[in-house]
Amino acid sequence: MRPEMVLATLDAECLIGLRFRRRLPVAECPPKLFRLVGDGGQTIGIRSARAARTLRGKSSCYLLETERPVEIQGRAWVLRSDDFGETPLRMGGLLQDPALFHDTSSVLGASWMPEATTFRVFAPTAAEVQVVIADSPES
Repeated sequence: MRPEMVLATLDAECLIGLRFRRRLPVAECPPKLFRLVGDGGQTIGIRSARAARTLRGKSSCYLLETERPVEIQGRAWVLRSDDFGETPLRMGGLLQDPALFHDTSSVLGASWMPEATTFRVFAPTAAEVQVVIADSPES
C-alpha cells in the first residue's frame, strides 16, 4: 500500500506542513516528488523537504519549503505528488502571523446606524459567511 498524504497546511509564506497517513523512510521524501498547483494551473516547486520529527529513520510529518511565497488571496492550491497522491492546501500557522494578518485599526463586528447595519468579519478561510437576523431581541 502506497503512503498517502492526508494534510498539507501553509504555516508560513514559504513553508508547508505535510502529514502522511503512516510513517515512511525519510529518504523517500525528496523535494522533487512534490509540487504545488494552483486553481489557475500555476505551479510552485518545492525547494527542500525535511522530516519534522523522526522515529527509527521514519516520519509521518514533513516540512516543505516552497521556491517562492504562496499567494493565497483568491486562490486555491493543491499539493501533488505522483508517488503520494494529492491533498488540498489548507491555511495553518500563516494566519497567526501578526505581520501579515493584524490590523489594530480594523473594525470588526456589527456597526448599527438608523439607515443600515454593517457587518464586518475576518474569515480568510471561509467559502461563505451567513448572518442570521432576529425579528426581535427575544427571537
